[in-house]
Amino acid sequence: MSLKYISDLHFNHYNIIEYEGRNYGSIADMNACMINDWNNHVDTGDVIYVVGDIGLGKRNELEPLIVELKGTKRLVIGNHDRSSNIKHKTYGDILQIMNSYQVVFDGGYSLFLIHDVNHIYNLNIINPKIFDSIDYIICGHVHSEWFIKDVVVNNKEIMAINVSIEHLTYPRNISYIINLAKKRKELLTTTTF
Repeated sequence: MSLKYISDLHFNHYNIIEYEGRNYGSIADMNACMINDWNNHVDTGDVIYVVGDIGLGKRNELEPLIVELKGTKRLVIGNHDRSSNIKHKTYGDILQIMNSYQVVFDGGYSLFLIHDVNHIYNLNIINPKIFDSIDYIICGHVHSEWFIKDVVVNNKEIMAINVSIEHLTYPRNISYIINLAKKRKELLTTTTF
């Protein structure tokens, strides 16, 4: 069993093809490709955290797609999940609906999962001291806009890593994600123009 992370799948969202330059001719092509990539890299026993925006549409439109995905799926609610009426709906065993944020311990790291990193500052219910022990913020929402970004929470700088499908292609484990983030940060700090 492995924990893996991804965000911003946007199943059934035609406009995302244009917005993000996804190379698909149709929603059906995009959905099929994402399912294929997911299932080629996820084992049945894996637990996948979808950090927001799994898809658009009604339950009868999304459920058949979600059922096809291997592993246990846990959805941290994103902005499109709210508008898709996923929040507060029960999907039984096929999709576990989590809060709008989640703290996960994985690979020796304490991770704070939230769809939109900017919403951290709006979560009055969180004790800010929780961030004293957080190693990384795992987020999405911004798609291809950025992959890593340092944010300051409770006077502590924490690296936020955007696990959008635009960056990862399919669910990845935390080791891969953190190593990629460190390489990109190193590249950003050593590149001169």
